[in-house]
Amino acid sequence: MSGLPDGVVLAVVLAAFVAGATLKGVTGLGLPPVVLPVLAPVVGITDAVALLALPTVVGNGWLVWTNRGAHGGNPHLLPLAAAAAAGGVLGAVALTGLDERAVAVVLVVLVVGMLAVRLARPHWRLAPHIARRGDAPVGLASGVLQGATGMSGPLVGTWVNALGLGRDGFVLTTSAVLQLAALTQAVTLTGLGVLRGERLWQGLAACAVVLAMLPLGQRLGRRLPQVWFDRIALLILLASALGLLAEAW
Repeated sequence: MSGLPDGVVLAVVLAAFVAGATLKGVTGLGLPPVVLPVLAPVVGITDAVALLALPTVVGNGWLVWTNRGAHGGNPHLLPLAAAAAAGGVLGAVALTGLDERAVAVVLVVLVVGMLAVRLARPHWRLAPHIARRGDAPVGLASGVLQGATGMSGPLVGTWVNALGLGRDGFVLTTSAVLQLAALTQAVTLTGLGVLRGERLWQGLAACAVVLAMLPLGQRLGRRLPQVWFDRIALLILLASALGLLAEAW
């Protein structure tokens, strides 16, 4: 976005937060995939991940609370979320020493991989014994990705979708995993001095936008048939893949 007036850049970033927060309310995913490709060219990927940390915590916390009734009969929630919390610390520490282009390429691979799985085998579900064994490793990897890149939705979404949960269960589980990973990420980034000063205040301002748009997205999501819910999730991931490919290039 170099060469554009500051007002135009600000408007584009604000529009990305509005769209990302609305889509997150619809599907439980959408804030980092939509905002990160727009924000990274403006401030750099390290600062973009730091700036997104607080809005991600606020957004996931709101979705966990509003979908809390779907926790019953879900044995995967606790091991996924607990492992993600540990991974968030590891990833946040790694963020400060990672090459920005390498991070962008990793994000693209993750998003495209999820799209391939969903399109090739849309009705496939994990066997229960495999799901139980894989919950902790997937949660840990998701936490590392959230801490290092600010976007672990592709991995979490692929795994949780394969568990065969309904919409509310899907949103609750993905949001809880992302919440613990993002919370430990935010705390670690603050301790490392990455999330402070201007980025901290910008992140707090973005939280207000996220909180304003999430209820709208939640209402829209609960009115959607399951098939449209799945299609919107795929479109979010496709858009994020295209944006990240452009940034990596």
